[in-house]
Amino acid sequence: MEDEERKKYENLIERLVFGWIDDKTGKYRYFKPRSSEERAARNAAARLLTDLAHSQEGNTAVWLYWLATLFGPASRSFRSSRDITFKQRREGNPGMGALDQRIAREMVRLVLEDPKHRGAISRAVKAVAKRRNIEERESWRIWSQHGRPVLQGKPRRLY
Repeated sequence: MEDEERKKYENLIERLVFGWIDDKTGKYRYFKPRSSEERAARNAAARLLTDLAHSQEGNTAVWLYWLATLFGPASRSFRSSRDITFKQRREGNPGMGALDQRIAREMVRLVLEDPKHRGAISRAVKAVAKRRNIEERESWRIWSQHGRPVLQGKPRRLY
C-alpha cells in the first residue's frame, strides 16, 4: 500500500473513531450510521488491520484479522456475525477533551515524522499552536497531558 493511500485510510479511520470539527459550523461531527462515508471508513480500517495482520505471526496475526472482520468484509471465507457500533458515550458535545486529544495526535504524528529527532517536540508543539491558532502555552499543556504519555507508551485514555 502506498503512503498516500495509507494516509487517506488513516484519516478516514480517525474521523470514524474520534469525529472531527466541521470547518463551516465549528461543531463536532461524526459519520452518520450506515452512511457511505462510514462504510468507506470501516473498509479502510479492515484493510489496514488486514495488511498489518499479514506482517505479524502467530496469535497476533489471528487477532488482527478477526478485528478486521468486525469493521468490514475482510474476507469472503470468514465473516464475523458481530459488528462494531460507534455511538457517543455520554450526552452532549464531546467537549474540549476530545479536541485536545485530536490536537495531541497531530503533535505526535509530527514528532514521529520529523527526520531530526533533536527539538522535534518543540517544533511540533509550535507548529500545531500556529496552525490551530492557539497559544503556545496551551499547546504545551495539551502536549504534556495527552501527547507525551502516548510517546512514552502510557496514554491516559485508550485512543
